[in-house]
Amino acid sequence: MYRDGLCASIYYVWMVNIKLIAREWNILIPYIDYGLCEGCGACAEVFPDLFEMRGEKAWVINAGSFDQEKHPDIVQVCPFGAITLG
Repeated sequence: MYRDGLCASIYYVWMVNIKLIAREWNILIPYIDYGLCEGCGACAEVFPDLFEMRGEKAWVINAGSFDQEKHPDIVQVCPFGAITLG
């Protein structure tokens, strides 16, 4: 499923920890469900400051710079529903 399983595993653990911190501080951050991501690149094209393509999947970069007012359509940009806020 992943090109580099170790990197994907590390990224998953990192995102789980970030989500827990964000919940505690009441902060929304974008994250990607890799079971749904098809690697179309729409997110990276529309929001290059928040997403980049790595191999066949999109990755969240600069999650801390997410601003719901500045990025209102972030969840809708993915045609596969892989982007959520948490």
